[in-house]
Amino acid sequence: MRASKGLARKTPLRQRKPMVKRARPKMTAARREAQGRPCTIRIPCYCEPNPETTVLAHYRMGTGGGQKPDDEQAADACFVCHEIVDGRMAAPEYTKDQIRLWHAEGVLRTQESRRQEAA
Repeated sequence: MRASKGLARKTPLRQRKPMVKRARPKMTAARREAQGRPCTIRIPCYCEPNPETTVLAHYRMGTGGGQKPDDEQAADACFVCHEIVDGRMAAPEYTKDQIRLWHAEGVLRTQESRRQEAA
């Protein structure tokens, strides 16, 4: 029997750059503007009236995981409504289509309020 020397590379492996993760998500002007505003999604029986928890909730239309659409396609959402539209919290009495409709309506309300403020 012949002894095997094993596999050996002819060329060295390329060094990979370490992946840099941001400690916090990028805070855009639109995301800052959402803070302190009322929720525009307004899911019945879940929506919080406290504007201190309001964040920008992006409306996803076929984008892959981890990809957010432009900030213009987002609604001002309280913490609870944002958790529901992102699927992190259940609202069993409502269908996915109802939740997406409320989110889309929230996007339109948010765009309208921004247009009125700009005028």
